[in-house]
Formats: sequence, C-alpha cells, structure tokens
Amino acid sequence: MLYRMLTLLLTLILTWFASVSPAPINDVCTGRTLQPRPPDFSPQGIIISAWNREAMWAYDVARNARYPIDNTAPCGTNCHLSPDALSITYRDIEAGAFGAMWLNGANRRVFIRDVTEVQWWSDDRLLVWSERNRPFLFDPRDDSREPFAVNGLVNIQPGGYWGMTITLDDDGLFARRLVDGRGDGDGNGVDLGADEPYFSAAVWSPDGAYLAFVARAEHDDAFRRGAEVYLIAPEDSTATRATHFTGAYGAVRIGGRAHNGLSWSPDSRRLAFWVIPRTGPDIAADLGAAQLHILHIGTGQIDVYCDYATTDHTPNPPRLVWSPDGSKVAFAGENTARGSGTALIALDVESGDFYTLSLDVIAAMGRPDVIAWGRSP
Repeated sequence: MLYRMLTLLLTLILTWFASVSPAPINDVCTGRTLQPRPPDFSPQGIIISAWNREAMWAYDVARNARYPIDNTAPCGTNCHLSPDALSITYRDIEAGAFGAMWLNGANRRVFIRDVTEVQWWSDDRLLVWSERNRPFLFDPRDDSREPFAVNGLVNIQPGGYWGMTITLDDDGLFARRLVDGRGDGDGNGVDLGADEPYFSAAVWSPDGAYLAFVARAEHDDAFRRGAEVYLIAPEDSTATRATHFTGAYGAVRIGGRAHNGLSWSPDSRRLAFWVIPRTGPDIAADLGAAQLHILHIGTGQIDVYCDYATTDHTPNPPRLVWSPDGSKVAFAGENTARGSGTALIALDVESGDFYTLSLDVIAAMGRPDVIAWGRSP
C-alpha cells in the first residue's frame, strides 16, 4: 500500500514538473542571408504598406507591383483586416468617415462618421470606438448599436465581450485586468500585471480563445527583469506562462512600446514576436539585436529564426503580419542585403528563409511598417 502511494506521488510530481518545464527552443537556421524574391514566390494576395506619406499603398504579390490607393491616407495600425482577409477598414477622405474596401482599393463602403477607429468584431458586425473613447458594436446593415456594460474597456475580444481595463492602483501604477464587458461576475476580473512601457503588449487570438500578453518574469527580481509571454482564456482565474526566456537567454525585451507587439497566425495556433536581449539597465538602449520567434500554442515549442536580426527595434521593432495561409510572416525592416535602406521582407516559417519583396518602404507614421496581408478579390 505504501509503495503504491509513493509511486502515485512520484507520478504526480513528475507530471507537474513536465507541465511547468519549458518546451525546447528550436533554431531554424539556413545559413543564408536576406535573399531576392524567387520567381515562384507564394502565397499571393495583397500587402498594405507605405511608399509615400500621401496614401495607403498596395503591393500586389503576384504581379510584384505596388501602387497608391486613391482617396486614402496612411493609417498605421488604425486599419484592420476583415476575418475573411478580403477587406480592410480605412478612412475615406472625401466622405470624412470610416469604411471598408478590398485591399486593391475597389468595392468601397462607407459606414460611420464621427468615430476614431473601426475594426472587425465578426463577419458582419464592427467594433467602433467613439470620439469619447467608448466602444460599441455596430451593424452596418441597419446602423444598430450595442454598447458595453463596463466602462473603460480596451482590447476587446473578437466575437465576444471580454476585454481589458487599465486603471491607476494605490501604488501609482497602471494595472491591467481581464473583465467581462457584459458586467457579469463579481466585476473584479483577473489581474494581468502592470501596464508599463515595453511590458504592455496584449493581443487577442483571431478566434477569441486566448489573450496573449507580455509581463515581467515572475521569478526574476533583478534590475534587468525579463519579459515573458502569458496566455489567458476568458473566464480563466489565472494566466499561464508560455515562455521561459529569462532562464534560456537571460533578461529580454519582447517587442516594443506598442500594444500590438505580438502577432497571431490566422488559425490562432502560432504567435510571432521579436525577442531582444537586454545588456544593461536601460530597457530602451541597452539591447542586443532582435530576432523573430514563433510560439506554437499547442505544444509550447518556440522557433527562433537565425538568419535575420535587426537593431532597429526602439521604440518598436518592425510590425509582424502573417500571410492569409499562415505560411509567411511579412515586415518592413532593415535591408541587410544592401546594407542601407528598408525593404518589404517575408519570412518562410517552414524553411526559415527571408526574402526581399520590394524596396524602400517609408515611415509614413512613426516607422516603416506592414499594415496587413490579405487575399486578392
């Protein structure tokens, strides 16, 4: 009897250690530097970026051609891809309103005026932010509106009602909490840690199943405390730590100051981000080069892509955008092959190859960035 109890106890201990031990970090290294675009490059579709400060630009992947989209202005991260990856929200200059269009600029529909941002909540409803920064759901078919019961919501779940609140706590710090925007439950929500510069990224998976966010490593109380990625599902009572970079690399920074420094794959199974080693106490300056990492949600495995690194990472590294089929990740970064300038670059996540698609992306709003990669109509 005692032997069986000891065996069961040992099994439970080993199971617990297996559940908390970090999955391996897998080096994906080809030994090749930034390469020219191959003739058979795929997938196709349209990438939205900027090649001047006067308009949104479309890069047609199949034709290897780029062109400005008339009656638009550069939108930065204020434009959002539809769930089917066919349309993008934009601000119509002539109408002075927000609408949606195909990524080639055709099939334009103007939806709503006097708001600050419009994004997709579902296939047929929009999440709209009023000029007073109050979110509501909007149905463009009948102009109906549905407000949220909880005030102060940010970062709202796609297709759902959960979101974050950021409030000032008793210690003078901004605290993040995950709450039910319908007002259900005890109203206290789940603590997600402090909202502070370079530790503030938080992004929902496209299916709304998880919120991924960056926070300081719980166990590291040194002056160079590292960042880690955590996952939480709606109605969870606590978040799960998904990375263990502090133990593997030492202290790191994940992404930059922007809240969108994590990028989900379209199927919600992978998460891409930049990892930047810290070399001293200044989180904005004492840093090594950033490398692209991808976390596999189901297994916890992390792939690090060795053949491209950038020191152009403060205040933010290049924004990462997935192709519609999840086979590539695009960004606008340093043209390391030419030694100067910028390029529209795509990573093949299977092979680890980095390809130059187009040259000289410009900083229309803050830094050169890719906004979206969608399907051709």
